[in-house]
Amino acid sequence: MGTSTSPSSRPTTPSSGYATYEQTRRAIDAVQNKAPVTDVDFSIHVMEDGTEVSTLERVCKGIVFAGLYSRN
Repeated sequence: MGTSTSPSSRPTTPSSGYATYEQTRRAIDAVQNKAPVTDVDFSIHVMEDGTEVSTLERVCKGIVFAGLYSRN
């Protein structure tokens, strides 16, 4: 069973979900006049002391197993 709606129950005001001409115009202007994308290298991280570290490489080259988990 489907529900039917009468023509009188359709939204008639812009606040009920339909964009006004002015809102549409501002949205188009915002898309056409957006700022250029900046070049950000996300593969470089700056540490607290100012040194730059590549996120593509390991900072700690070797990890020594401490033996915290043992099998009994």
